[in-house]
Amino acid sequence: MRHILLLTLIGLGGFSLPAQVTSLPAFFEKADSFFQKNVKNGLVDYQGLDSKPNELNTLYTSLAALKPDRKQANAYQAFWINAYNIAVIKGIVEEYPVQSPQSIAGFFDTKKHKVAGENLTLNEIENKKLRAEFNEPRFHFVLVCGALSCPPIIDMAYTPEDLNTLLQLQTIKALSDPDFIKVNAQKKEVAVSEIFKWYQEDFLKNSESIIRFINQYRDNKIPESYRLTYYTYNWALNDQLKSKASVPGTTGGSVIQEYTPSKLLKKGQWDLKNFNNFYSESRARFNGEEFDKPRENFFTSTFEAFHGVSDNARFNVGLIVNLKSTTRSNDSLAQGFFSPIAFQNESGISRAGIGSVAPSIRFVPFRKVSNFSVQTSFYFPLIENESENGVFLDRKSFWWDTRFYFDKSFWRKQFQIFTEVDLQYFFGEEGEGFANNSLGVPVSAFLSYFPASWFTVYVQAQRYFLIDLGNNFSQEFTQLGLGTKYQLNPVLNLELSYTNFVSGRDSGLGETANLGLRALF
Repeated sequence: MRHILLLTLIGLGGFSLPAQVTSLPAFFEKADSFFQKNVKNGLVDYQGLDSKPNELNTLYTSLAALKPDRKQANAYQAFWINAYNIAVIKGIVEEYPVQSPQSIAGFFDTKKHKVAGENLTLNEIENKKLRAEFNEPRFHFVLVCGALSCPPIIDMAYTPEDLNTLLQLQTIKALSDPDFIKVNAQKKEVAVSEIFKWYQEDFLKNSESIIRFINQYRDNKIPESYRLTYYTYNWALNDQLKSKASVPGTTGGSVIQEYTPSKLLKKGQWDLKNFNNFYSESRARFNGEEFDKPRENFFTSTFEAFHGVSDNARFNVGLIVNLKSTTRSNDSLAQGFFSPIAFQNESGISRAGIGSVAPSIRFVPFRKVSNFSVQTSFYFPLIENESENGVFLDRKSFWWDTRFYFDKSFWRKQFQIFTEVDLQYFFGEEGEGFANNSLGVPVSAFLSYFPASWFTVYVQAQRYFLIDLGNNFSQEFTQLGLGTKYQLNPVLNLELSYTNFVSGRDSGLGETANLGLRALF
């Protein structure tokens, strides 16, 4: 009876738990099934794995306990090649949707994976377990880093029996591909992947030149007199979603979903942004009383340019320019909401000009928390007088603005919360300018819903505090709003929003309409 009960429990367990991988043969079998299901035409179904990760998680977890024997070279190499490719997929799925593996801070050189009883980065798997142990340049055509410029991942596992055959086939396939090896007979040159630059020593160990190495695997030989050049590596994600994305040319996720202000740019990437804010004020609240006032309209067009300068996507530099325009009502003229875009300078009615410029930096302070970042900017005023004949344009004080960004996606990445806390210190003596010697602290929150990765709607709230540090003036207000963002194409996105100032103390009360354009490339 006891044996029957035990067998029954084992049988039930088999139905409720995923099969565990406890041996190398079982691992190769499960890995083969996994790649067949989730890889097609060199692209990975990251979206499917993100929604149903159980098989990936089981396979990835099994890597920790499996220990291949170095003396069995084929089994050893096959295991570490598969382990590398599985770890890449796992690392991407954990952060999905992303545009690129380089968007994930420390993806190759910091993030650890438990494999064969060791905690290893992807670079350590590649360099210590494979390159350092074997003189085998063909590794570079089977280790797939998750980017489109990598040689394509195959829909099968590398096994001890088929290892050499697959190494040879994948190398021939890559080096015969005109998109991977770009021969220009007219110019007598050949452009090759930067892989050949980064790992030049591997290819020259047994060959006198890169072209001679490549020719070993080509039927159509390249003349060795041709000039060798390197084309820029395409780090966009090797995502199956690219073939079924609603926005042509995207490679999974979207700019609006991935590149919140919290997320920094990778090296060489540019982020150009123009945000246009129309603020119209016809009410105010001072000394506890709310009252109507002559309408004033303020327009701020902010231009931002940021550039990625670090290999690990943890440091960006940029410049911010604020263009200002103001109109106000008088007895003979009622100015409209969008009247400032005329950029006129009419005494007592309107003013326009560049208000300030600010060099800026962004950085990720904690290597393992890539969705928390800091932006700090120092603003230089470009105006002499804040107000002229009753028309205010901009501050004439220097000010230092530090912003703390954090975002988090949840509920299968359909929702995203973004928070921002700013510290704005305004320099100068009391009376020399508005709010000198004070600290502005805006606290903002945005909740976004993504019906699709390329489109979102959001609600927002901001509470602003101006803290008196010696100028005998303080204020606060609350604004609520809603907005939407739309990915027009892989580079450009559009943002529209509206907010209303619902309460305040010693502050004007109005509403805003906002239009933003952003290009990221």
